[in-house]
Amino acid sequence: MFQDTYAQMRDDLSAPRDRVSERRGRGKATPQRIRERLVRCIWYEGLFQSDSLRLDDGRGVRANARGWWNLGPGPDFNRAEIVLDGKTETGDIEIHTYSSDWYKHNHNQDPAYNNTVLHVIMWNDRDSKSVKRYDGSELPQLTLSRYLTEPLARLEEIIDMTEYPFESEAAAGLCRRKLGEAGRDEDRVGVFLDLAGDWRMLTKASRFGAMLRVAEPDEVLYRGLMEAMGYPVNKAPFGHLAEMVTARDLRAACVGDNLSRSFLNAQALLLTRGGLSPTPDEIRDDETRAYAAALASVERPHRESLARQDWRFGRMRPQNYPFRRAAAVALLYAATAPRNLFREILRIVTLTSSPKGAARLVGNMLLQPNEADARGTARYWFHRNTYTGKRSANPQRLWSQSLVRNVTVNIIVPVYLAFARKTDDRELESNLHRLYAFLPKLPPTGITRFMHCRIFGEEKRRTLVNSARRQQALYQIFRDYCEADDAGCERCAFLHALETKE
Repeated sequence: MFQDTYAQMRDDLSAPRDRVSERRGRGKATPQRIRERLVRCIWYEGLFQSDSLRLDDGRGVRANARGWWNLGPGPDFNRAEIVLDGKTETGDIEIHTYSSDWYKHNHNQDPAYNNTVLHVIMWNDRDSKSVKRYDGSELPQLTLSRYLTEPLARLEEIIDMTEYPFESEAAAGLCRRKLGEAGRDEDRVGVFLDLAGDWRMLTKASRFGAMLRVAEPDEVLYRGLMEAMGYPVNKAPFGHLAEMVTARDLRAACVGDNLSRSFLNAQALLLTRGGLSPTPDEIRDDETRAYAAALASVERPHRESLARQDWRFGRMRPQNYPFRRAAAVALLYAATAPRNLFREILRIVTLTSSPKGAARLVGNMLLQPNEADARGTARYWFHRNTYTGKRSANPQRLWSQSLVRNVTVNIIVPVYLAFARKTDDRELESNLHRLYAFLPKLPPTGITRFMHCRIFGEEKRRTLVNSARRQQALYQIFRDYCEADDAGCERCAFLHALETKE
């Protein structure tokens, strides 16, 4: 069964608030050609005179927390904390070699950079002492070349940029050194990870449990699936679309056992209401023209629809664009409408005590609808990523193995756990717990890669974090200790858990 022991341990542990001292030194550099990544490494390691920093406009500034190295889209460092004019500000930091790079990279046109609190550069090649955010406000700027602890040429020699951010000492926590001590019981650490993974799943389930109090189970599952389709950048618009087009609406659009017609109807409903149907300038070939006409014949524009500008398309794989993700949901509901998706998965998880068997059956149900099951115009997105892109000769599944695993861990297990707790179905919860413990890890993310190296280092990555359950534990520990605690390792309750004697 799922246990809340981790939460009790977390709440019972505490640590001092001592601030970690920062490196200090002196040095200057002259302008030259360097990689932006080197500037990031210098900032990450704190290889500058931290006690005498001044912005380009002359104001003093102090970096209490230089932030986490961001491996995804957006600013280079997240969750930074700076003190400017006696006021503490938290947000993102963007790094460049030259000040002009801010505008060359079009950050002034990207709202994702509105939360940036400091622009760190090596040299200022502009007359201005700041840059402008998307919202028009001034962003303070810091020129690092004035404050380096070593000559820049020396820093280039001693910094191995291929090691960053994971192999840097700045990425290692005190917990990693504790785990490296002789005689450290790795089995005990594994138990802690399992407990943390359980708590994260219980936390996820509590959100769906709140939804179950006001909505039917099949609608809760559908909303979860829609959010998963939009993760991370389109989660909000997919959530809005799920409110406008419900699971009941999708099932009503499906026509008996005619999968092709049901699939097309469901696509039309989601794409039209989502503002994702082709615009006139996107209709450039006969196949797209026929598809646009088919969508229009099924569903008319609605005044409560989303607009194309509500969606994000930058910095993601075209296979994950919202067109194809909406089509994936349409296909799933078209294929399962006669049986009801929620009840079908419930039957599998309830009656299949073997976690391997349950994972296989759920996966097969999500993967089963493929290009051979649909005919004609309905197959459009099996060969496309966009309306104007090149048509692929070979069909591509709308539901990949990776997407199925992600949905199983992040949506199916917590939704049905919430349902089990609501109905007091202990057998269902027990089966879900076995399934959760069995599921393999998902593809790594920036957070899991960071936490692997912060806590374990490369040598223990495969032996300790060997399941989705323990991988989810990394997210929970990051949220509780690494992300939320500005004082860093010295206040880390996870570290205290490692030091606590049995």
